[in-house]
Amino acid sequence: MASDSFQSLPDTPERGGESQLDSSLPDTQQLLERVFDAIPDLLSVVDRNLRIHMSNWHGGYDYVAEERRRGKPFCYDAYYPEQGGKCRPCHLDEVFRTGRPVTVEKFNPRIGEVEIRAFPVVDDQQRVVLAAEYIRDISSRKAAERALQEREQQLRRITDNMLDLVSEADPDGIFRYISPSHRAVLGFAPEELLGTSLYELFHPDDLAFMQPLFQKTLPWRKSVRAEFRYRHAAGHYLWLETVGKVVHDAQGRVSGAVYASRDISERRHAEEGRRQVNQTLTATIEASPLAIFVLDADGCVKLWNVAAERMFGWRADEVLGRPYPLAPGAMEGEFRSHLAAMNRGETFVGKQTRRRHKDGRILEVSFFTAPLRSPGGTVAGTVGIICDITEVKRAERALRDSEANYRAIFDAANDAIFVLDIDTGAILDVNSKLCQMYGYSREEILRLPIEAVSSGRLPFIQENALTWIHSAVDGASRLFEWHARKKCGELFWVEVNMKGAMIGGHFRALAVVRDITERKRAEAALRESEERFHQVFEQNEDPAFLILPGSMAIFDSNIAASQLYGYSNQSFREGGLALIMDADTLADFARQIFAEQSGGFGKGGWSHIVPIVTIDKQGRSILASFRGRMLQPHKQAYLYGTFRDVTEKLRIRKERSEMQAKLFQANKLAAIGNLAAGIAHEVNNPNNYILANAQLLDGIWADVNRIVKDCEEDYRDFALGGLPFNEAIDRVPQMLSGISEGARRIRNIVASLKDFARQDEAAQSRPLDVNRVIAESLTILASNIRQHTDHFFCNLHESLPRIAGHFQRIEQVVINLVLNALQALPDRNSGVYVSTTFNPHSRMVELTIRDQGCGIPLEIRSRILEPFFSTRQQEGGTGLGLSICYAIVEEHHGRLEFESQLGQGTTVTVSLPIAEEARKGNP
Repeated sequence: MASDSFQSLPDTPERGGESQLDSSLPDTQQLLERVFDAIPDLLSVVDRNLRIHMSNWHGGYDYVAEERRRGKPFCYDAYYPEQGGKCRPCHLDEVFRTGRPVTVEKFNPRIGEVEIRAFPVVDDQQRVVLAAEYIRDISSRKAAERALQEREQQLRRITDNMLDLVSEADPDGIFRYISPSHRAVLGFAPEELLGTSLYELFHPDDLAFMQPLFQKTLPWRKSVRAEFRYRHAAGHYLWLETVGKVVHDAQGRVSGAVYASRDISERRHAEEGRRQVNQTLTATIEASPLAIFVLDADGCVKLWNVAAERMFGWRADEVLGRPYPLAPGAMEGEFRSHLAAMNRGETFVGKQTRRRHKDGRILEVSFFTAPLRSPGGTVAGTVGIICDITEVKRAERALRDSEANYRAIFDAANDAIFVLDIDTGAILDVNSKLCQMYGYSREEILRLPIEAVSSGRLPFIQENALTWIHSAVDGASRLFEWHARKKCGELFWVEVNMKGAMIGGHFRALAVVRDITERKRAEAALRESEERFHQVFEQNEDPAFLILPGSMAIFDSNIAASQLYGYSNQSFREGGLALIMDADTLADFARQIFAEQSGGFGKGGWSHIVPIVTIDKQGRSILASFRGRMLQPHKQAYLYGTFRDVTEKLRIRKERSEMQAKLFQANKLAAIGNLAAGIAHEVNNPNNYILANAQLLDGIWADVNRIVKDCEEDYRDFALGGLPFNEAIDRVPQMLSGISEGARRIRNIVASLKDFARQDEAAQSRPLDVNRVIAESLTILASNIRQHTDHFFCNLHESLPRIAGHFQRIEQVVINLVLNALQALPDRNSGVYVSTTFNPHSRMVELTIRDQGCGIPLEIRSRILEPFFSTRQQEGGTGLGLSICYAIVEEHHGRLEFESQLGQGTTVTVSLPIAEEARKGNP
């Protein structure tokens, strides 16, 4: 290396004196040069100005020209001459600024990627005087890292696109990688499972086996394969086939495991299905009441069920693997012929023959066969089913013997009889009585469908007839009526008893038919009579009852009874007269009825009992008069009676008296109104004196205050009217202002009272500001508001259109409604809310008064606008307020609407048309 490649470091004093330092410096410099020269990577020392003091120019930096190395060049000029300035950011600046080492990676166009480690060089005072930088070429390492990263990305792309599940977990089973296929298979997003335990989703029955397998066996065996159930996000479980392999770290230690899983739920379900099918088939064969056997191509027995043992006497262990034992001797030839046909793939269905029992008895049997084929399609054997028909054959012979007897009995029956095919409904047989009833010969009727002997009117049609015929399949008897047709076209009613029965060895539908035409006529006449009575009964305006006279139980009641007393017909039937009478009244009523019944119920058979105190469902008393008589439409006698409500007459008489009293009260209120106007006039005069004198005193006090303040220094601590001077000069102006304000309020209230009491009938309707009317009204009601509530809110809409009307009348509406709202409040914590707004759709000004009072009960809401109706009569209410408000609003072409909820309050809305709409007369 050239000697000018190294520059001497600043001198540093050493112990031992200058002579020792001078002698050691050359050796130290040479040693340092050798150390620098031995380092294969670039090592340089730079000052704060970024000038190179020392450098070995290794590590690929030999490209720096000799002329650039001399004279302490700037590091950026030497290393990056084409850059034209220092690096941004500069790692050496960071070392000088912080005094701490810095490691960075940069790209050198001539070398490639480099790693720079810069560190400070300090003096005795620990000041950073120089910085050293160690630069190493890491291009190969970075290329290897990129290649590794690319391989990892390729592997990740492969695993991310696999249909199977791929996951990685640490030794504790915590997931650290989840492939995207988990979303499609298990319904979980990968991020939902990362950081969770793979054991959380195991089926509880599998967890006890799988957790030790993965945690203990897998690290030892390096790889395991298992099948288990794993929970889906929807809550059900899937069967997974999983291969787990251990993963090692750089030191060869087990760092976790990779698991590759596949959904085998369908395969497991198919295997389970096959297993269940085999079990079901085996159980079916063993439980079958028919003999089932399997023969190979040579005729040897391969299967022999329990029914075959019972039917033929041979146990399974006696025949399995041996030749077929049921056709010995003369039967052998027939069996061999059948076996040859079966080996060709032919089948037998219901083939009847004879087979021998183990004890030698010959059984008559019917057998069915089907070929068993190998995977190649050739016949490998035969499965057969045998039914013992010995008893059936014996029964058939007995049945043939009884057919003659059946026909004689069938034709001698007094009722008409159809024998029908239970599947098609075809007429198979009829007796003589049926031919007489319908007018057909036996041959004619057997060619007809059922619809030919039916009326054809709904529901008496072919389709419904077939439904009745099919229903006989269960053997139960069904009785119904049918509208029939004779050969001559005459329609008549029949009663049919349909039943399934075994006839001639076949299961048939047997229909026994009886003519009920006369009975239907009698029933129709009776129904017509009862219907006429029921119409009269139901249309009676008075409550009517049918009563059983012995027990006083109610058999029936009409609609008027339910409307008056509030009970349903069913309730009357269950509760009787005790629902509407107390015990004493009911006992007295029963005694009078019994006495009337004994005496023949008076003139014309009618009984009158007046009065009777009855009670409705709500507990209200109803005064009624009873009128009744005995009826006996059938064998049962009934007391028919009506209860007429006479309560209304008494109520009208009472209300007439009350109305007269209320009219008298209204006249008194009108007189009080006139008196109030006179009193207001008398109050107004002295109030004017108070207001004028208060204003005069206010001016006098201004002069007095000036004079007194001038004398304050001569007369300290004096009093005015018992108040210290310093307090009096503040309080007196407030007192005078209060007197003036009080007098003005009295004047405003008096003016409002005079306006309210003034008769305005002659005044013309004129444009009004509703907000002003409300303000005047609230002035009058100020004391009432303070008396009733601490929460009164008024929100008046600005720029409200004017309405056309009478000021005092609208004011009267506002006062009545606000006063009602105040009187409805249960306590002072409840509030009243007054607001106005303009509805552009209806072109009306809307005044809303909402209270938090008790609300209006549902049963009286329909009566609140009635004159003289009041719930506050005890407090002096007249019942005229709301009716007057309604009349005034109607006069102004407006609307008065109420909304109320019991216990929550009432909202009243007054809607008044604006001036131009009111002149048109359209609300």
